[in-house]
Amino acid sequence: MRKQDIKAILFDFDGTLINSIEVYRDMLLALGSKYGGQVTQGDFLRINGMHNREAILFLLQKRKMRKRALLNLFFRQGTYRRRLAEETQAYPHAHQCLIRLSPRYRLAIVTSSKRSHVEHFALKFGFASFIEAIVSQESIKNKKPDPAPYLKAAQILRVHPSSCLVIEDSLQGVLSGKRANMRTCAVLHTTPRSYFVGEFAPDQFIEHLGELTTDWLQQIGGS
Repeated sequence: MRKQDIKAILFDFDGTLINSIEVYRDMLLALGSKYGGQVTQGDFLRINGMHNREAILFLLQKRKMRKRALLNLFFRQGTYRRRLAEETQAYPHAHQCLIRLSPRYRLAIVTSSKRSHVEHFALKFGFASFIEAIVSQESIKNKKPDPAPYLKAAQILRVHPSSCLVIEDSLQGVLSGKRANMRTCAVLHTTPRSYFVGEFAPDQFIEHLGELTTDWLQQIGGS
């Protein structure tokens, strides 16, 4: 892939800008414990970034969980939404990061979550005014790790994929960005560096969003 100047930065949402992953992790581990008992932290890290139902279907196929888990997920959606509302926080540096980058780069959110979820927390934490586009689960048929969500964001912003940098916390998200022929950076909020190997290896790593500065971006190819 020929390197172009970075013109757009495409952020994942849950686990990247907001710390909601613990709720999702606890939900899936609890369901696995109740309906199969074999879901591990490692399993969660491998499905993190997928839509919840797709993640559970994956676990069902791997025989980590029973079908009753899908019914439990459906009937307890209200409980999980309340937990998200009460426990979710913005990651340190997230707001300042967007303030710092928005004058120079096009910014978008690309997520497997619902648009209403993104809009609620983006408004709550002061992100909304810096984001030009949101690609959510309603926006595209094929979800991460398919490249379609990130390609859709580039299309909306009218930026070539090779000029986009993807910021992700999950293996599936990094793979989605790579399949879209974009540069990828893993922020190590949720997944240890040791998991990002093989097809999941990003171009760059950062420990937190405070490292995502204009100087750093210029070093790796920012305009």
